[in-house]
Amino acid sequence: MRMTRIPSQWRSPLRARILLLLSALGALVLAGVGQASAQAGTSSTTGKTQTVQITIDVPALPLENLCNADTVNLHGQETITTQTTPTSNGGYKVVSILQARNLTGSRIAPLPAYGYTGDDTQNTYSYEAPPPYPTTVSLLHWTKLVPQFNAPAMWLVVVTREVITADGTAIPTVDRAYLTCTQPSSHDCHKVK
Repeated sequence: MRMTRIPSQWRSPLRARILLLLSALGALVLAGVGQASAQAGTSSTTGKTQTVQITIDVPALPLENLCNADTVNLHGQETITTQTTPTSNGGYKVVSILQARNLTGSRIAPLPAYGYTGDDTQNTYSYEAPPPYPTTVSLLHWTKLVPQFNAPAMWLVVVTREVITADGTAIPTVDRAYLTCTQPSSHDCHKVK
């Protein structure tokens, strides 16, 4: 007896392989992003506030849009700015800002291809970093990605880890990124020891 597959069944295993390959590529790119971010930082001090800014070049970041099953390849730049200001209790007030200027992408599967653009707005969150130091905080930043056709918007969520040292220096790094169909309701900031 011969089994016959309908064309939609042929695409499913191929799509799974493509997504697996793209996910592996995305993980490698993000690993490079975390390393590049440490090299691309600038630092300044104004009065008592210290500012650290890193720019992350995203040459290719393939992710799956779970809102409509698109596989999207994003590229552009993200900038994370972290400001620390001493508080009267010996801690630091930390302001963390993510901006993804000129973040664009295109759908690479399924065909036809079409574009996505970032909304170019700042995503800001502030928190207290109390002693003892170093203190490590993980938090979420997000950027709305708008398709250039009739499809649902999605949010690129970037999980960052910020280490605050005893002198108030912030060391931000990117842990990972993922897409979601709804805007996150919280920066989900939690202290990690």
